[in-house]
Amino acid sequence: MYFLLTIYSKKSLITWVLDHAKPYLKYLTTVDFGRMTYENEFEELLERNKLRIVDKQRVQNRYNILLKAFKFFVFEAEVMGRDTRLQTSSA
Repeated sequence: MYFLLTIYSKKSLITWVLDHAKPYLKYLTTVDFGRMTYENEFEELLERNKLRIVDKQRVQNRYNILLKAFKFFVFEAEVMGRDTRLQTSSA
């Protein structure tokens, strides 16, 4: 399972302002960006839902201003406690 999202590591004045401004962006852009997502809260959400993070990488491109300004991450997760390897039958 893959998740692509903007993630923040800690709460600060900037994230507080963004958190309060985000709901109003939908009136300007017609896109509902949802609420702020903090790294620890997202990881706890995955764990509560029996998902384990396999890989986490920041999406970066030195020519894309949005990717430089906001911390976009791709998370790869798998179900905990299940053998997800391909099962072969021995006949």
